Amino acid sequence: MERKQSSKLNIAFIHPDLGIGGAERLIVDAAVELASHGHSVHIFTAHHDKNRCFEETRAGIFPVTVYGDFLPRHIFYRLHAVCAYLRCMFVALCVLFMWPSYDVIVADLVSVVIPLVKLKKSTKVVFYCHFPDLLLARHTTFLRRMYRKPIDFIEELTTGMADMILVNSRFTASIFAKTFKHLHARGIRPAVLHPAVNVDQFEKPHSYKLNFLSINRFERKKNIDLAVSAFAMLHTLEGNIHQTSNLADANLTIAASNTVVLQCQYKQVRKSVTGRTLVIIVGCTPGIPLKRIIVIQGFHLTSQHVLCGYDRRLRENVEYLEELKSLAEREGVADRVNFVTSCSTAERNSLLSQCLCVLYTPTDEHFGIVPLEAMAAQKPVIACNSGGPVETIKNGETGFLCDPTPKDFALAMAKLIQDPEMAKRLGEQARQHVNESFSTRIFGQRLNQFLLDVAGNKQD
Repeated sequence: MERKQSSKLNIAFIHPDLGIGGAERLIVDAAVELASHGHSVHIFTAHHDKNRCFEETRAGIFPVTVYGDFLPRHIFYRLHAVCAYLRCMFVALCVLFMWPSYDVIVADLVSVVIPLVKLKKSTKVVFYCHFPDLLLARHTTFLRRMYRKPIDFIEELTTGMADMILVNSRFTASIFAKTFKHLHARGIRPAVLHPAVNVDQFEKPHSYKLNFLSINRFERKKNIDLAVSAFAMLHTLEGNIHQTSNLADANLTIAASNTVVLQCQYKQVRKSVTGRTLVIIVGCTPGIPLKRIIVIQGFHLTSQHVLCGYDRRLRENVEYLEELKSLAEREGVADRVNFVTSCSTAERNSLLSQCLCVLYTPTDEHFGIVPLEAMAAQKPVIACNSGGPVETIKNGETGFLCDPTPKDFALAMAKLIQDPEMAKRLGEQARQHVNESFSTRIFGQRLNQFLLDVAGNKQD
């Protein structure tokens, strides 16, 4: 017997680590929106650090229960996938044996939990595929290929057991079909549910200062190198930049997390350049304030702050920090690049409100939430012309889609330096675009309908 569309559902989420990444943002938004539709929502996870998480998970909107945090995340920095599987399986078994039946269980990232939670009577399982994990793993050596072979097989097998599969973009849907060929041959087609942002949390900017901002986690795939190199290359374009307004006496104010306010008075260095530009690369973890601002000699532009989501538990974070320091040294801007590993939501929003535009540097990004946040804050985005940003950014209308080279990024940055009014116009169009197509309200409505359909045994 089909469930009525007006039914309120009992919904559980199973997520490996409820931290601060894009996947976590989606799960939290999904939980908040479903709760607002009157459903009962519960998140289960193997790790939830209340000092490193999204505020909504501490607000009491829905319960968050942790199981298996005592299990290792890796063994001597190896076997991450096996450990992730074991941790999530432990969570799933706890849900299976310690909690009553759910109408729908939503899982993501680790599909091995699907056959376990499907043992619950009358429970439907929805799997949200951010991207096939087997494509994210390295298969560079014979031993690694042998290690990954059963894991990759299990991923495809268990993903196909879900009652419904959702993906974050048309780009990911195409990759899903090419990667999981057996599922595609069986006629399994994932539905697209774009992640979203809460437009209301971003105030309309009062000004468009000549600041460039990049928000990313501290991972190589985020290609933060491109922002650093493009910033350095801006100097070679200096002769082509003509400011239309006199900003020689402008001030830059940055609020650090310890409420200390830093100010820097910029002075004209060359007559042909009377503005200033700040490049900020910002991360997503709370705690560490900005430290200093340095004027780059000869350009009247700027210091560069790198604030990246940084977790000392993750080997890549530690290594990539050193790589970026080396890059800054080679580019000759080491003394002008400041690495700060944290930024709260309030600080992020403040930085967004003050920047000219946002640089988004990953290539073939599966979706990319940062461009949506930037556009919701009424800021244009300069991004690579591949992956998810192609679906969210309207080239020339809400930002620029560029080849992933320092020169192309620098040229786009120069356009906005020349014409700040263009940034304002693109930003206004960007906010309207996000509000109409990528708001959490639209996301919640679509997700709600998907879950009502799967709970009612309906097929798309």
